[in-house]
Amino acid sequence: MQFITRNLRAHGLMIILLFFSVSGFGQWDEPKLIPMKLSAGPAIGSLPAAEFLVHDVRFDTSSIGLEESAQELRLIKLAKGFHGTIANFITTRAPLDKNNPFTLHCFIKKMMLSNHIYLSSTEDKQKKFDMTELPGILFAAELYLQDNNTNLYTPVFRFDTTITGNRQVNYGGGQSYTEAALDAFVQKMVQANWDKHRNNARKLEPKQLNEHYTRRFGIPVLKNPEPVRGLYLSYDDFRNNKPTVIDFTVEEGSKGDFLYIKNDKGDQILQHELWGYCDGKDMFIYSASNYFKLQRSANGFIIYGAKDYTARRALRLNFSAVDLISPNSNYSKGRTRTKYHLDQSFLQLDMETGELF
Repeated sequence: MQFITRNLRAHGLMIILLFFSVSGFGQWDEPKLIPMKLSAGPAIGSLPAAEFLVHDVRFDTSSIGLEESAQELRLIKLAKGFHGTIANFITTRAPLDKNNPFTLHCFIKKMMLSNHIYLSSTEDKQKKFDMTELPGILFAAELYLQDNNTNLYTPVFRFDTTITGNRQVNYGGGQSYTEAALDAFVQKMVQANWDKHRNNARKLEPKQLNEHYTRRFGIPVLKNPEPVRGLYLSYDDFRNNKPTVIDFTVEEGSKGDFLYIKNDKGDQILQHELWGYCDGKDMFIYSASNYFKLQRSANGFIIYGAKDYTARRALRLNFSAVDLISPNSNYSKGRTRTKYHLDQSFLQLDMETGELF
């Protein structure tokens, strides 16, 4: 177990984050680090502050995403460090005013690159068949303006965006998505009404800000090292480390995993729509008709598993060379069949939503 203390006494901030180190990946080999550089581009405006500070309050600070690989765990990291790279990108796009008596504080709550972001084409997000899986980035941050004379903090805005595209994170997409997210954040800062924010009546003391972000990590499943055996009916059950305590069995098969409980008559009843379960030692999440083990990573979790099955077209015995000329024709499609494969890779758990990315 390890503590990180971000000590900014000159600004009245001292945020203490408790986490398990990245080296504790247990069943997997030591992760491979993939450095990623950013290119900021020309300035588009300026910021009314003498200093810009970045605070990393993400649940999993070990990386900004996982490069997809079936063989090893690959962590994508900013080449010149998280805080320095982001601060340099932002202040290059929007230079600071060194004579200004204010400091800007950016608290980054989420920066997650993934090839598995589901976007719904309808308002009903529960209809998975209406969703499209795309590569991209999830980014969320909160901005505060500190008066260096009074040492009080004014909330400026919250920023939350999802940016997707066609390029896989592994093949250059990661850099472009990260730059696009940061660039959108810079544009919102440049366009902000700073006079209005400076005159905002709501002011926070450093102690209030510290308490606010420290509470973010006060989740029972992170604080309690002893998991409780039982069923997670929802993500809240998992977060709160409060499963439904009941006797159950899990059967693993080639077509999926099946979890059964016994009724009063002793009959085995197959359970559907569970979030996951705990066997008293390890915790598992249900995804793609299987239960995958959750492995602690900093203040988050990762799995080696799948978000969904991958569809592939397989040739039937009567498929001929003629069909290769027009493989997408109705005739050729009739001479193929669709097979579904469980292509596993490393995925991160979003600690705010319970989704895998």
